[in-house]
This record gives sequence, structure tokens and C-alpha cells, in this order.
Amino acid sequence: MRALWLVVAVACAAQAASPDAGVVAIPAPLAAALPRTVRLTAYEARGGGMTIKGEAKSFDDVSEFMRGLNNLVQCPRGLARVVERQRNGGIRVELIGQPAVVLEYARRDLHFPFMGLELIKTVTQGELVEFELTSTAP
Repeated sequence: MRALWLVVAVACAAQAASPDAGVVAIPAPLAAALPRTVRLTAYEARGGGMTIKGEAKSFDDVSEFMRGLNNLVQCPRGLARVVERQRNGGIRVELIGQPAVVLEYARRDLHFPFMGLELIKTVTQGELVEFELTSTAP
């Protein structure tokens, strides 16, 4: 996966205490899959995997985030979202950031950076759902 980084500001209670609190640096693919109702509180890449912690308004929002991550691919022309998986093994993808560009690739030409994504923990805190995801993708 390319080392594209994006700084995303997330709201948190400690923001008033420190100007750097509440800012989490995450790879661009992660930001592309982030629904509006989900915010990340921590991201850590270690070895061949990663840990993602965050908060969502509901369990459905966590599920939507996980589906979005599973549909992200790195193709020869850049970051893309899976549109269709065909029976013949082809995969149609839509390039992110380029409207109406849909391409077809063989599975071997795509890299799925979030393969092996697992939901490790969920805790309901008031109206929010805190979650932790891990991925063992290389």
C-alpha cells in the first residue's frame, strides 16, 4: 500500500487541553472509507497489520465502515472502490477522486490493503459505540 497520509481532525474531550489532541494521522485509503457518523480516535500500524479505534453512532455505522474498508483496493491507476465482482474472476472498480471512471481488472492485479479485517471489541458508551478493529494485511 502506498504511504499516503492524511491528517483527519476528530473531536474529543482532550482537545481543549492540548492543541494536538484529537488529531489522528491515517492512510488516505482509511479516510476514503470513513462514513460521516464514524470518527477515529487511534490508528497504529505495526509489522504487517494495524489497529484502528474509533467511535460511531450505531453498530450499523461500524458495519458500514468495515464494508467500506473491505471494498477498497489499490489498482495500477490508484485507489479504487469495488463496484462488481464478476463470475469470470474479473473485478470492476471505480477510481476514487475521478468521477465516472470504472475499470475492470483481474484479481491478481489488485491489492486489498484491508484483507483480514476483524472487529475485536465494541463497547456502548451512552449514545456512542466505541470499537476496535485489527487487520493482518501485509
